[in-house]
This record gives sequence, structure tokens and C-alpha cells, in this order.
Amino acid sequence: MLVMTEARLHDSGRVTALKIDRSVSTSTKRFQHAVQRADVVSVDIFGTALVRCVFQPSDVFELVAYRLQERTGSHIGARAFRDARIRAERSVGTKNAPDRGTATLETIYASLGEELPALVLSLAMQEELNVERAVTFANSEMVALYRQLRHGEKHVVFTTDTYLPHQFLSELLGSLGYPDAHVVHAPSKSNGRLSGAASAIRTRRTLEGSDARIVHLRDDAPARYRSRPRVRRHAPHTNGAALGVNILAGLEALALAEKAGSAEEALFRSLGYRLAGPLFLGLTQWLADSVRSKPTDLVLFCARDGFFVRRVYERIGQFVQLPPSRYFEVSRRALVFPSMNELNERSLDVLCSNIAPIAAAEYFSRIGIDLSAFPDELAAVGLTPESTIYTPGERLRLRRLFERLQDSVLARARDERPLLFEYLRQSGCLDATRVAMFDIGWGGTLQEALGRAFADHRSAAQLRGYYLSTDERIAKLTSRAGTACGWFTNVARPDRRQQPVNDGYWLLELMFSGQHGTILGYRRASDGTVEAIRHTFDDTSPNAVATRCIQAAALEFVDRWTAIFAGIGPRIPMDEAFGRYRRLIQRPTEVESRYFGSLVHVGGLGATAEASPVVAIPPLAQIMRNPKALLTAYRQSDWQLVFLARILHNAAAARTLLAFRSIVRKARRAVTAKFRQR
Repeated sequence: MLVMTEARLHDSGRVTALKIDRSVSTSTKRFQHAVQRADVVSVDIFGTALVRCVFQPSDVFELVAYRLQERTGSHIGARAFRDARIRAERSVGTKNAPDRGTATLETIYASLGEELPALVLSLAMQEELNVERAVTFANSEMVALYRQLRHGEKHVVFTTDTYLPHQFLSELLGSLGYPDAHVVHAPSKSNGRLSGAASAIRTRRTLEGSDARIVHLRDDAPARYRSRPRVRRHAPHTNGAALGVNILAGLEALALAEKAGSAEEALFRSLGYRLAGPLFLGLTQWLADSVRSKPTDLVLFCARDGFFVRRVYERIGQFVQLPPSRYFEVSRRALVFPSMNELNERSLDVLCSNIAPIAAAEYFSRIGIDLSAFPDELAAVGLTPESTIYTPGERLRLRRLFERLQDSVLARARDERPLLFEYLRQSGCLDATRVAMFDIGWGGTLQEALGRAFADHRSAAQLRGYYLSTDERIAKLTSRAGTACGWFTNVARPDRRQQPVNDGYWLLELMFSGQHGTILGYRRASDGTVEAIRHTFDDTSPNAVATRCIQAAALEFVDRWTAIFAGIGPRIPMDEAFGRYRRLIQRPTEVESRYFGSLVHVGGLGATAEASPVVAIPPLAQIMRNPKALLTAYRQSDWQLVFLARILHNAAAARTLLAFRSIVRKARRAVTAKFRQR
């Protein structure tokens, strides 16, 4: 919220206050008229021209202490350093009240050294300047105004009451969009920020001339932060985790305040900072700690859901030593199918998987088999190549058909196996003895297939799987597949987290997806190596645009975080990241519901492109002809909360209905279990 103070400074030194406007926009005619009439426009540096992703200036001191601890092993606590730094500044400010020129950052740290003799003053002082650079960002609205004023040859000065060096402030402003900035130090007797009019008066005294009309601009930053959703109020930090949570909120508020262009871009940027960035960073911090705590020769990031996580892993690797990694171009089609040596239940689950109705022939064509060549087997199970498979009965007949064609299916898998093994060897995983793999989840199908490939190749590699979340199927991994663990949930536990994962898995897959087509298999390249065959990919689709923009904002968040902490930083608590995800799934805003509800969930095995709308309400005419169509559409909807909210035109009522349904289901399961015990 911009505060504009208009004042007139007479040559005699007398001040005439004209007007104070506590809520003004730079786009209004009143603002433009006041600025054009002014001889001098003065702007507060911090909070107006520049914004910090911290809630109080003293947060900077805690960041300094944290970085000193990480870099030098300093034993000075964050709160102790902060309090001592504040006392030193007050002491120096009091001693030099009549003469601002002798109160500098150097004199403050000299005073600080008397209280903290173990502190390396030159290093700590430089670290404070580094932190200031890292937490400070340009206010895009004020940058645009500065360019406008400079174009009109208006004199602009930047005022501050801090003790930061003049040259540092000039360089900082210049690097953030304010070239040739005129900086004026204007402290008050209480060493606090001056009021707009008083600051403007001090600014005017640096100029020549008679009467001058002054406009001073400052931003009510605390009000801006309080108005943002899910932003926590400042609280003293007792450890790095608390400091990290406050920086999370500060970065979120900063991103929301920045202009993002269209409403769609603003939504993506918001999700990148509020959800995807903290989720990706916290998950990768956990993964990095895990692979560092146990001897690991190689970390495989499975396509496509591991693509972006590997980018974050590489960012973290700039600050801590991590095991080597590789982007592992595999898929259920490229890895699981060729590794099949029998058609067990897990194999049939993969071969018969679908998220939308497709013809029986497509289930076989995607593994290179022409189903029309087997009329007798089709007749035996009551299917034709054109039969649509979606209902439980149809899926059961499809599974029986695969069992009848087992020899042909396994022969096809054997034909693809040599190139798969060459790719595995080329990737280095067959020669490593301790291999970690990352995938989004859910049942460990890729891990089971890789373990089977290791066994078939007589590899002694020990395999460990790391996931965002795992369901009940992960408990059925064979011993050759190794161990597995998830960040959000393990084996679908705890229930309070598994249900939101089930409700929003389509969104997680959207955010994690790499920007390329699924892996169909492998082929020999011209140089003799084996390369992955990628399916075609439409990078202009709404899903691709959403994923790309969200990931770009998330990576920007990660870069800002690592710059602020000069490293990997405090670990983002899993509950913090999960809470942000759960908020979106269970309490989406109207804009989030409208946009993401219009997307499609894309899945399928191999080249089969299956697309299921996240929320698809049948037309009214169809509902009138067949009322059951509405119930069927609800059951097939990936985001049932938004489906109900659109039907009822009331999100609160939809949440109440779903909560009631959950209670009824739990009661029914409890009653059923009780009768079974009898």
C-alpha cells in the first residue's frame, strides 16, 4: 500500500505540509499529477524501491548467524547474534546522534565485537552485506515509475535510515533496475524510519534553489504482508527450521506482490512459490540427506517424473557433495514390459492399465502385437479388436485374453530385452553396487522391474527406492527389488496424508512431469550407442504450458532460497510442504478450481494417449435422458470436490458432503470388520 506525502520546503527552511495520501496507486491521475508538479521525488529504499523477503530487518541478522554457523562452524546462536547486533546499532546510534557521519557499519561491528569477542568482524560484516543482496529484490512497479521519471528528467532521490554503506546501496539499486541512483542517508534521532515529509525535507536540503515541491513515497510493507494468504506473522526463530519457515512465507509474499502478467501466469507463479517450490526443495533435501547417509554409487532419476527433481538435486549439489546422478530414461513400456518373464498379477496390472476407455486392440498394439491375428482367442473371451475396455467385467475379459496370448506377449518382451540391457549397462547401473532410484511413486513397478533385470543379469547391485509417496503395493516388492521409502506416505500410511494424495495424484503427476514424451523403448544410434525412443510431445497443450510455468517458478524459488542461505538451507518440514499441497486439493480458490478443473489427466502405456478430464460434468440434456450419467461422471472425476462444488455452486457444501461420505465409509468398514470377527 503506497503512502504519498506532498510537502513544500521554503528557502527559509519553513515546511508546509500539503497532503498525505495513505492509499494511492501509481496509475491514478491524482498520483501522476502530483509527481509531475514535484521538483523532487524521494523514495524510501527498503520497503518501497526495494523489497526484502523478510518480515523485519532483524531477520537479516539471524540469517547472518545461520550462514556463519554453516560456513565457519560458529557457535553463536541466531537469536544471540540478532540481539547483540541490535544493541550494537542502538549503542552506536545513541553515541553519534548529533553526527550521523561517524555512525557506520564498521563502527557498529566494532561495538559488536566488544560483546561477541569470538566473532570474526570482517567476515560477519561481509556476510551481512551478502545477506542483504540475497534477500532484496526490486519492486517492479517502482522500477517502472523510476524509468518514467528519468525519461521526464525528474530529479529522484532514494532515502534510507540504515547504516549500510553508501556505495553498497548505490550498487544494489543499480543492479536491481535503478541506474545512477542518488542515495541520501536520512536517519532520525530514534534511529527509526523517518516519516515521509521529514525524509523529503532532508532530501531537499541536498539540492540548490528556492522553494521546492516535494513528493515522498513509501510503502506500508507490513500491511502488504498481512493481506497475503498463508503468510505467517514474524516470530523469534529458535532454530534453523523456524527461520526457514519464515523465509518460505516471505518468498511467498514477495512472489504474490510481483506483477506476473496475465491471470494465468499469476496463478502459475503463485503455485510455483506457494506449493511446487517448497515441495520440490523439501523432497530433494530429504533425498539428498538419504543418499548421503548411506553409501551410494549412483542415483537414478526415472523419466519423466524425476526430470525436474534431478534439476533441483543438481542445484543442491553446488553446495554439498552428492553421489553422481543420471536421468534414467525408462517407463513401464520401456523397462517393465521387456523385463517380464511371466504374466503374474503385477504384470497384468501394467498391461491392462488405463484411465480412459480404449479399444482392446490398442492394449496389444502398444506392445507390438496385432490382435486381429488371434480371432479364436478373442472369441473365447467374448471380445473383438474394437471392444472398448473400461468396466470391471471388460477388464477381467482382457486379462484372460492376455493369459491366453502369454507365449506371444513374453516372446515380444524377450525380443526387446537385449537393447534394454545395453541401455542399463550404458547408464552405469549394472556396474554399480549401490544404486538409488527416485520416482514420484506409487507402487514401485519400475523398481520391481529394475530389480528383476539386475537378477537376470546376475548383477550384485543393491537397490533402494525413494518416492514422494507409496501405496500398499510397495509392501509386495520382492527381495531382489531392494527397499523403498516415501516422503509423504509409506505403504499408504498415515491415512490422513494418503487420502489427499489419492485425491490429487493427477496434480502431482502434472507438476512432476518432464517436458518430453514418454519413453517407448530403445534403438541403436548412428554412433553405436543405445538411445531412448521418445514419444511425440505437444509442448503447446494446456497441461504442458501449466507444468512448464509452474516448474519455472519453482526453480526460481529454489535459486532464491539457496542464494539466501548460501547453500541447501534449513530443511523444509514435510508437514509444511504437505500442508500447502493439501490446501490446494481440499480448499482450492475459485481461480484454481476453474483452471485446473479444466485440464485433463494424461496417462497410458507406451504410445497409447489416454486423456481423462479432471472434472467433466455431462451436458444437461444427457443428464435428463440418463440421470445415472451424473453419478458415473462424478465417480470418474479425478477432482470430486470441485465436481460437487460446480454442481452445488457451493464449495463449503461440497466439502461437507465429502466429509460425511468419509465418515459413513469408515463406519461401514468398522461394522463389517466387527461382523467378520464374529
